[in-house]
Amino acid sequence: MSGPPGIGPVFLSLPPQTHLLQTLRPGATLQATVQPAGESLALQIGNAILPLENAGSLTPGQRVVIEVLQNHAGALRLRITPQPDAVSPQPNAAPQPPAALTAAIVAALEQLAARDQIEIAPRLLPPGIPASPTAVRQLFSLFLGRENLGRALDAVMTLTRQAAAAGVMPQQTADEFAALLGRYMASENEGLRAALRKLGENAARPLEARLASILSKNAAPANPPPPPDDLRSLLLALRDNDKLAAFARTTTRGETLLRAIDSALDQLSGGHLQNLRASEMPYLFFEIPFAPENPIRRGYVHLFGEKRDGRNVFRAHNATVVLDLSTARLGDLWVTMGAAGLPGTPSTLLCCFKATTEELVRAINENADELSARLADAGYAASRVYATLWDGNRLRETADLLRASAGLNVRA
Repeated sequence: MSGPPGIGPVFLSLPPQTHLLQTLRPGATLQATVQPAGESLALQIGNAILPLENAGSLTPGQRVVIEVLQNHAGALRLRITPQPDAVSPQPNAAPQPPAALTAAIVAALEQLAARDQIEIAPRLLPPGIPASPTAVRQLFSLFLGRENLGRALDAVMTLTRQAAAAGVMPQQTADEFAALLGRYMASENEGLRAALRKLGENAARPLEARLASILSKNAAPANPPPPPDDLRSLLLALRDNDKLAAFARTTTRGETLLRAIDSALDQLSGGHLQNLRASEMPYLFFEIPFAPENPIRRGYVHLFGEKRDGRNVFRAHNATVVLDLSTARLGDLWVTMGAAGLPGTPSTLLCCFKATTEELVRAINENADELSARLADAGYAASRVYATLWDGNRLRETADLLRASAGLNVRA
C-alpha cells in the first residue's frame, strides 16, 4: 500500500505487554487518526492510544491506514501509511438506520433542542436499540441533556425525608431508602470506591436480568421476589407509591421532586441502552452520581476490557478507562487512561487529558512529571501524561470512541 507522493510509511513495533496484541490480527487493516501527545504524537487505535516515537512526516489530525504485520518470530508491527486529504476515506461511517429509527432520532433531537447534531447522532446508536423516540431520547440525553443523576437522587432523598416527617412514610423506610441511595453517591475516597464497584455491578447486570434470574429459579414463588438492591428498582417503587405522590403534590416543590424520580429513571435507562454496546465489544458504561455540592458535577465512565472465552473481562492491568467529566472549576474534561501489562508485573499507563481551555492544557503538560510519579505510586511504573485542546463535543467524542473500538478488525 502506498501513501501520498513523497511520504513513506512509518513502522511501529508493539511492545509485548500491550493489550492490543489480544485484539489485532496479522493481516488486519484499519484506519486511525494521529493525535498530539505533548511535544510528540500518538496514534489512537480503537480505544487504545500508542505513542509514536518515530512519527516521520505524520501530523496531528492526519488520517492513516494501519496494516498489522507479523515477523518470523511472531512479533507484531504496524505499518502506518498517511492518506492524502483529498481522497481520505470517511472512517467508520454509520450505516443508514431504517425509517422508523430515523424518525425516532429526529424526534429525540428536536425534543433535546439538538437538531444540529443530526449528522453525528446516528453513529451513537448501539445494536438492538428500539426504534422508539423515548428510548433514543434517553440515550442521547446522556450526552446532550442537562440532567444530572446525582442531583436527581439528592432530590429523591429530600422527598422521602419530607414524607417521613409528615407521617406519610415510616421513618425506617425513609432511612433505608436514604442509606441505599447513599451507597450509590460518590463522596470521599472510600465511599467513591464502594460506589464505583456497586455502579459497575449494576451496569453489568441490569434489573431485568436479575428479575429473570430470580423468577427462573422460583417458577411458582409463594410470594413475589424481593426487589433487587439496585437504584432502578428503588426508584420504580417510589414512583408507584400513590401516598408519596399525593403528599408531594401538597408541597411547594412536590412536582419538581416527583420529576426528579422520572429524571433519574431516564438517566439509568439511557445507561442500560448504552450498555447494548457490550454485545459487540468488551465494554461497560455507567454514570457516577455526585452530590450537588461536589466539584465534579457529572461523571461518565466508559470501560474497555478483553474478550476471554466469550465473556467480557475487565482487569486493572490490561484495560482502558475513559472518563467524561463536567467540573465546576476546570470545565469539561475527556480523560483516556490505557493500561497494559501482564498479571503480577507493573503495568504501563498512557493518560491523555482533553480540556477545553489552553490554560488547563498548559497546566497539565507543565505538571505531567508529577502526575506520572503519582501514577507510579499507584502501581503504573512507566506512565506518560499529556493534554490536548478539545472543543467539548461529547456526543461526537463518544461516537468516535465507540465506532473506532467496535471496528478494529474491519478488514482482515
